[in-house]
Amino acid sequence: MYQLPVAEVPRPCRAVEDAGAKGNFCPLRPLRLCGTVLGVLLFLLIPLHAAFAKGGTVVRLEPEALTLQPGETGEVIVRIEGVTDLAGAEVHLEYDADLLEVVDADPGTEGVQIGHGGFLAADFVVQNQVDLQAGRIDYAVAQMPPHEPVSGGGPLATVVLRARGEGEGAVVLQTVLLADSSGNAIPTEVAVDRVAVVVGSPTARSCPPAGALFLSALGLGLIVRSKRVGSDGRPTLVQVDEAE
Repeated sequence: MYQLPVAEVPRPCRAVEDAGAKGNFCPLRPLRLCGTVLGVLLFLLIPLHAAFAKGGTVVRLEPEALTLQPGETGEVIVRIEGVTDLAGAEVHLEYDADLLEVVDADPGTEGVQIGHGGFLAADFVVQNQVDLQAGRIDYAVAQMPPHEPVSGGGPLATVVLRARGEGEGAVVLQTVLLADSSGNAIPTEVAVDRVAVVVGSPTARSCPPAGALFLSALGLGLIVRSKRVGSDGRPTLVQVDEAE
């Protein structure tokens, strides 16, 4: 009877042969073609993985950079994109407290809070507080019935910052947790976790010297000729070519 080459059909394990179990192949002696088959499978799975990652939930901070003058304010947004069945969210941020301070979004409530973005209804505010000394923001909200879980994308929270001093710093997203209506964690990718902040004094504008102004007047073809007196007895401006 014709037998396939050993290279194409793996041999049973010796222990299996001794035990009398037939047809169970030894995992230590795979087909020579396994490497090729695995390579093809990986080649097919890579695009699927990339497509899944591309369509997954993403959290980012906006904008990526913020330039302020001392005393000016700017806004940082925590944005969610591509989420499905979102019912709760929790984020923790840190910032340079020597350079920036958070403007209270709800002065009528004790403490300092950041603003709700509106994408997720803040029916139950688990935590919304700012530690001005440590430069830390803790924010957690849940959307409750009759509101349905949301899908898609939008702003989760907004942080208004006021520049206190000059220098460079950042607002950093330390932790983000998203949950669906069943309380299960939603896998999330953080695309932008940092906003670079630069605070500097306004550039002083120096006045040009008197000589420069005089030369500018010459360039315009105008000059005061005190010897030319008008009918009212006052000096007049005349064209240079007219004075010659």
